[in-house]
Amino acid sequence: MNYEPMDLDVAGTRYQLLIPPESTNATHFREVFQRNGHYEAVMTAILGRLFECLDRPAFADMGAFIGYYTGYGAKVLEGRGEVFAFESNPAYVDVLKAMVKLNGYTNARVFAAALSDREETLIAQGTTLHRGNAERDFDFRLQPEHLSTRPPGVPGYDGAPVAVATTTFDALCAEQGLAPNIAKMDVHGTEGKILGGMARTLRGPLRFLLLELHQNVYLRQYSPGHTRLGILDLIEDAGFRLYYVAGHRYTWSGGLKVFLETGRFAYQALTRDTREMLLYDRHGDIFVLAAKEPIEPLLGESVHDPALV
Repeated sequence: MNYEPMDLDVAGTRYQLLIPPESTNATHFREVFQRNGHYEAVMTAILGRLFECLDRPAFADMGAFIGYYTGYGAKVLEGRGEVFAFESNPAYVDVLKAMVKLNGYTNARVFAAALSDREETLIAQGTTLHRGNAERDFDFRLQPEHLSTRPPGVPGYDGAPVAVATTTFDALCAEQGLAPNIAKMDVHGTEGKILGGMARTLRGPLRFLLLELHQNVYLRQYSPGHTRLGILDLIEDAGFRLYYVAGHRYTWSGGLKVFLETGRFAYQALTRDTREMLLYDRHGDIFVLAAKEPIEPLLGESVHDPALV
């Protein structure tokens, strides 16, 4: 496959990604990074601080895509930590493996893993994982002999669907001997189903979860039966404190502007008394940081700027 190398400098951490020209998602990422000079700068900076605070970080990149966080983590943690990349789309798994090889990483492992709350057959399509309509859209590719394979001539990056067999995160960790203590999850609405299959990890070794929580319309489609509030309850019940962190993605965000200018974070605890109102009119994706310990010593005092509200 023909990949185009892309040099990245993320807060002084230099590494290379590989961009498949056939993927509009990947080329969009490249355009965003080149235009802004950063990508998800707040989440990346917090992840870097988490790496620093643990003696032996073990980082799970769930929804690894082309490897922005995998490559960053593997570079920062060279010689003292591990990175586990999980990706459901076989086409992007190929990109991830080539990226790991290109950068010479020896501390990064890539798993072709469609994660759910049970063993089932789902459709990997671009950066989403869904049930699909077998009779209308996917014909022979849902047959058992074709599971986890890419039909000849189908790139698989964006529009082309691929049937994959799922497993749970807990089962995969037990099988592979993995014990992540930090995880980033950006799985485009399947976070409800995936979290439903990782109860042991949540209650066990995991200390920090950086979650891109999607709006309920996505959850209804990709995690039926789950809502944003229900997902937050599930994580909190596993022993985590929850925080909403501002400025995750959008270039016009006041929280992002303050972070880029000052290096300070704007965040707020998501308690059961406050989170329903805080999420009430936030219809886009939001960044939730879940931690088994107070984050104030790690992030510093939250920014409180009346001009932003």
